[in-house]
Amino acid sequence: MGSYEKEIQQHLPLLPLAFGVLLVTGCGLGNGDDPRVAAIEVAEPWLALLDDGKYQECWEQCAPLFRDLISHEHWLAALKNSREPLGPLVSRKLVTMNYRTSAPDGSRGKFYILQYKSSFEKRKSMREYVTIMLREDLEWQAAVYQNE
Repeated sequence: MGSYEKEIQQHLPLLPLAFGVLLVTGCGLGNGDDPRVAAIEVAEPWLALLDDGKYQECWEQCAPLFRDLISHEHWLAALKNSREPLGPLVSRKLVTMNYRTSAPDGSRGKFYILQYKSSFEKRKSMREYVTIMLREDLEWQAAVYQNE
């Protein structure tokens, strides 16, 4: 047996460990392949920005589709009027997640509409909706937010 074969045999016991690291880190084998998980992983940090009052950052992370529908000034004013009176977030739970091939405005594409049941300090129960869309570069991005 040559030195190359000996070296390979020496490292064979490490293969299961290396495979496990690939699974945990998601190198093409983990949640990155599930579009539902990817959509949630975009929606929840984006909602956290809203919760922290970082409306400018939210705007910057929104899909162009959304930014074309509502002006920056209108977005900031709407959030100031609808979110700030709620107080801090108490809880939020994903209730439903629906896949669509068109947005409410008729735009075609791949969208997930996530519905959350949320509770805030000054409003105990409300629904929040976040629409996540798949961009041309195959990345998911927040597109629409609504609460009621």
